[in-house]
Amino acid sequence: MKLDLSIETADPVHLQIERFLRQQIQTGEVAPGARLPTTGELARRWRVDRSAIQRAIKPLVAQGLIERSRKRGTFVKPSARKALVAVLFGPNLSDESAHFYRALLAAIRSQSTEHQWDCRLYDGLNYANKPEHPHQEQTLRNLRADVPHHDFKGFIHVALRWELTQALEKEHAPAPVTRWNPDRAETDLLFDSHQFSRRSVAYLMEMGRRRLAYVQPVIQPDLIGYKPGMDGFLDATREMNLPQSQVIEVPYTKAGEHFEADIQTGMAKAIQQWRASAEGLPDALIVGDDVAMRGVAMALLEAGITAKDLPVVTMANEGVRLHYGMPVTKYEYSTRDAAVVMLDLLWKRILGEPLPALPIVLQGTIRTSDEIR
Repeated sequence: MKLDLSIETADPVHLQIERFLRQQIQTGEVAPGARLPTTGELARRWRVDRSAIQRAIKPLVAQGLIERSRKRGTFVKPSARKALVAVLFGPNLSDESAHFYRALLAAIRSQSTEHQWDCRLYDGLNYANKPEHPHQEQTLRNLRADVPHHDFKGFIHVALRWELTQALEKEHAPAPVTRWNPDRAETDLLFDSHQFSRRSVAYLMEMGRRRLAYVQPVIQPDLIGYKPGMDGFLDATREMNLPQSQVIEVPYTKAGEHFEADIQTGMAKAIQQWRASAEGLPDALIVGDDVAMRGVAMALLEAGITAKDLPVVTMANEGVRLHYGMPVTKYEYSTRDAAVVMLDLLWKRILGEPLPALPIVLQGTIRTSDEIR
């Protein structure tokens, strides 16, 4: 095995070694199954520090090109298959309302190629261990059966129930985990819904709208209690001296196909109450969920209320195009940016590199209805 490498001065040594070894493996110069020289042997051959060799090899292990064993040594993997990352979703991606989660999965799969990973999906896990959801229980069994037989480099948890993500992290240790949980403060990634509300309030005030209402979907029973979007709205309206603004908590029983219908029913009741009051309709609405926005829009249209009567801003996501039947201003987050953050954090954890301050907070962009047509 020749492995003739001439170290240059331009790039960091470990990057030169990493590129060289990757090229040798991918071109077949180093055959599948071949045993690489020891770290000490390579360090002497290339006249570099052992730490540079070790640092160069870590990404190749993470990408599944080579494998290391304390007793046997370092070998080129006999298979050219990419390394695997398990992506665990709490919601069921086959639910009609899971638009965002499907878009996020597509972004994760697209961005995973940057690290030469393949993704294996396990979804609907939030409903596991419940007799009425046998499919989800089977998915959890499949996950537990797959872990011993696949070299998963890491796990990405998306919107898992808190007790489930804690249990699975213990089961999969020491494999690294990156998690996004929209309903918990313990998360690696945060969509800044507090800022969404504040910017939406400022945007509507620029339009001359001062009597604002924030629509907050609330699951029954409400076990979350973590509503940064609603908190941001209350903070902003208090600071901007908008005393007549209000929060409308619209109950729903569960996510999925009944969610929009529940929101539509709750909004219809709110509209009736507004019309029966002396103040009448508010000047504008802010809706903290794009799927809930569909139920809100159906209630408004059924009541004969147009966007001119009641402008609406909703939280939304790039790449998710929902039809509301009326013009709606969106505060959009990037699913691609979210995928990049989660995969980069997982990569750093695999390599043992320092992490940035967590959670990483993503900001959105306001797009008016004219801009998104």
